[in-house]
Amino acid sequence: MELGRASLRRTAMYHLNYQHLFYFHTVLLEGSLTAAAVRLRLTHPTLSAQVRSLETSLGGQLFERRGRRLVPTPLGVQVGGYAAEIFLLGSELVEVARGDPPGKMAALRVGIVGNIPKSISLLLLEEALGTDGQTFVQVSEGTLARLGDELTAGRLNIVLADSVPDPTARHLRSHFLGEVPILFYGTRILQRRFGKRLPGTLAGAPVVLPGQGSLRQALQRWFTERGLHVRTTGEFDDGAMVRAFGARGHGIFPVRKPLRAEVESTNDVVCLGAPEGVVERYYAITAGAAIRNRNVATFVEKATKRLQRLASGDR
Repeated sequence: MELGRASLRRTAMYHLNYQHLFYFHTVLLEGSLTAAAVRLRLTHPTLSAQVRSLETSLGGQLFERRGRRLVPTPLGVQVGGYAAEIFLLGSELVEVARGDPPGKMAALRVGIVGNIPKSISLLLLEEALGTDGQTFVQVSEGTLARLGDELTAGRLNIVLADSVPDPTARHLRSHFLGEVPILFYGTRILQRRFGKRLPGTLAGAPVVLPGQGSLRQALQRWFTERGLHVRTTGEFDDGAMVRAFGARGHGIFPVRKPLRAEVESTNDVVCLGAPEGVVERYYAITAGAAIRNRNVATFVEKATKRLQRLASGDR
């Protein structure tokens, strides 16, 4: 009997207040106490007190101030991940109780860094959708910094990027998905002038380059290491514009290998060769090292396999 009472006391000691957890999760999603208080129809002091109670029960701070922003601590990110799973399971429980199939049309909220070509993004997102019709994707585009903030706040499940996060964002984790080789393309006129022997004949050649991103950095490094002084005739953040401008004869331009068939079928251009060692790498960024969301885990697994096929030239 005494043993049972002791066990009950320990259970009570570590009891989690799910109402407080829900309040914390709402603050995380809304990005501020003020916005969350309006949504929950609570006063700001009441909501603040409830979050502090949760911090006390968990033994750590969940938020910290950075200027005017309220951002989760590493513990807050971890708790936020569990909270999202807990309330997702709660929704499934209600569905089951009502006789609906559990997990019907679960959402996968994906952020995509703008440098990644839409064609490649589409191929990877198709893996997330699968064939069971039980998942739909919500996609946001932006910079890695902004999408990282959205991920931290719990408004995204995963970010697809071409680089790893800034080291100061210690709560974000990158998962390497794979890489694709880069090819040089140009018109037949440019092929006759510069395409006979790479890389030497590229000296003085006109080139069209991405305006930013990891591919631009990799190409610039490749030129510098070989002492090549090229003439940049255009810089575009949109990869489609890079290809369109180059296809009109304004310069030699880079193409991701998986897109070569697409480029060749719509333009009168030819492959001039491959800059040795230049690849574009892709990463899945998550909040916290562990991937607990099963849809995210499935996406990472399938996207990795898809990139392996794309790198080898298969769709």
